[in-house]
Amino acid sequence: MMNASELFLGIDVAKDTLELAFDDKSKTRCIANDDESVAALVKELAPQSDRIGVILLEATGGFERRVAVALCQAGFAVMVVNPRQARDFAKSMGYLSKTDAIDARVLSHFAKTLSQSEQRERLLLKLPDAQQEALNALLVRHHQLIVMRVAEANRLAMSHKSQLT
Repeated sequence: MMNASELFLGIDVAKDTLELAFDDKSKTRCIANDDESVAALVKELAPQSDRIGVILLEATGGFERRVAVALCQAGFAVMVVNPRQARDFAKSMGYLSKTDAIDARVLSHFAKTLSQSEQRERLLLKLPDAQQEALNALLVRHHQLIVMRVAEANRLAMSHKSQLT
């Protein structure tokens, strides 16, 4: 059950910046998307941790990872959603314009909605343990090597005969 003073933080993530909104009406705030600023954000939010229901971010090609992991490690309930889902939610709520500030507000509103959903626990970010991280790293590297091998095989097929020996 949600209490009236519960906060829902929406974070619009870009390569260099994070746009923060605690609801869908208030002014937003922009900070840098770097280690120092993320650490300062975690420290700033820590005293309010019991009031923050959910922190919601869009998946943005990995740029969200730093802040999502830091917040999750600090004990916050963090969700990372597909950008299409966030955009569909925004459209359904009548937000047709798209700016970082609007997106952050929409994400805050979406966080409030998802926190009341029966899917809440399934949607929360769960950090992998050390073994899972190691396995994921191996799988990523394996995939990279397969892609490189296929690319080289394709190039070899187009090579001059003198290059084949």
